Amino acid sequence: MGELHLEVGEQAPPHDPRGRVEPDRLGDDGVARVLAHAGENARALDFLEKAYERRETPLYHIGVGWDWDALRPDPRFQSLLRHMNLPLK
Repeated sequence: MGELHLEVGEQAPPHDPRGRVEPDRLGDDGVARVLAHAGENARALDFLEKAYERRETPLYHIGVGWDWDALRPDPRFQSLLRHMNLPLK
């Protein structure tokens, strides 16, 4: 994997985590988690919705996992919880 060197105050260029991992090793829920941690909430929700459509097993913890705390107020996240019959917090 290549290295990225930045000067002080310089920001890293945006990237898509899928381009850096094998899709079979990191599902859409995993990509969503990485994006949520990076503060890219809209993109994280895009991948969470894909994970839901694919019925990815790791979504069982979406209602309680701290990874998703920043997304909880978002109407798209709340809609996803409703579709999964999970309580809104």
